[in-house]
Amino acid sequence: MSPDYFVSVINQYLPEPQASLLAGMLFGQKYSHMPIQLYNDLVTTGTLHVVALSGTNVSILIRVVDKVFGSLGRKFGFISTMITISLFVLMVGADPPIVRATIMGGISTLTSYIGRRTYVIYSLIFTAAIMLLLKPAWLTSLSFQLSFFATLGIILLDNRGQKPHSRNVQIGLVASWFKFIFLENLRTTLSAQVFITPLLVYNFGRLSLVAPLTNALGLWVVEYITWLGILLVIVGALLRPLGALLAIILWLLLTIFIIIVKTTALIPFAQINFY
Repeated sequence: MSPDYFVSVINQYLPEPQASLLAGMLFGQKYSHMPIQLYNDLVTTGTLHVVALSGTNVSILIRVVDKVFGSLGRKFGFISTMITISLFVLMVGADPPIVRATIMGGISTLTSYIGRRTYVIYSLIFTAAIMLLLKPAWLTSLSFQLSFFATLGIILLDNRGQKPHSRNVQIGLVASWFKFIFLENLRTTLSAQVFITPLLVYNFGRLSLVAPLTNALGLWVVEYITWLGILLVIVGALLRPLGALLAIILWLLLTIFIIIVKTTALIPFAQINFY
C-alpha cells in the first residue's frame, strides 16, 4: 500500500490541521497540506523537522516493535524489527535521514541480538561511509548533513544513552515528570542544535531563538503521536471503533503540540532573519 492510502485513512478520522500535521509527521511534508500559518509557526519555532521524514520515525518504530515483539523472544524481536524498518523505508522512500537511521538501527538491533555492545559513534561513522560509497552525491545534500551533524551532536554532548535513567521517587512524581519531558529533551535539542545551527543559518538565513524551548516542551508528545498514528493507519480501516478511539487520543495530543508551537511562536524575537 502507498502512503496515499494511509493518508486517506488519517483524513477519515481527523479534522484539519490535525490531519495534515499527522500526515506530515508520518510521511513527510509532501503529504502535509496544513494551513500556512501553522507552517510558518513551525518554521519560526524550529520544529519544521517534525513534518519532514527523519530518523526519528525509524527510531520510534524500532522501540515500539522491540517492546511489542521482543517479549516473544530475542530472535523473533530481531526479525520483526528488521522486517518493519525495511517495509517502512520501501513505503516512504530512501531519503538520507531515513537511510542513516535504518542502518544505525539495524546495527544496534543486530549487536543487541548477538549480545554485543554498540559503540554509537563508530556506528555513525560507518553508516556515513556506507551511504557515501553508495551515493557520493549525498555529501552535498543538506538533509544528509543535518541528519549526520544532529546525530553527532547528540552522541557527543548528550550522554543519556550511555547510562540508565535514574528515577528518584523521592523528588516527587511532578518533578520527575518535568525532568524527563523538559530538561532531558532540552539537553538533547541543544546538543543537536550546537552542530546544525551554522548549517541552518547558512542555508536559510534565519535562526530560531525559541527552538530549544519549543522542542523541549513539545517533543515528548511527538513520540506518542508517531506510534499511535502508525497504529491508526494500520488498523483504522479495519476496526472502526478502535480507529475512532485512537483518533480521539491523537486529536488531543496533536492539539497539545499545536498549542505549544503557536504559543512559543508569539514570543518576541522568536526568530532572527539575517537576510
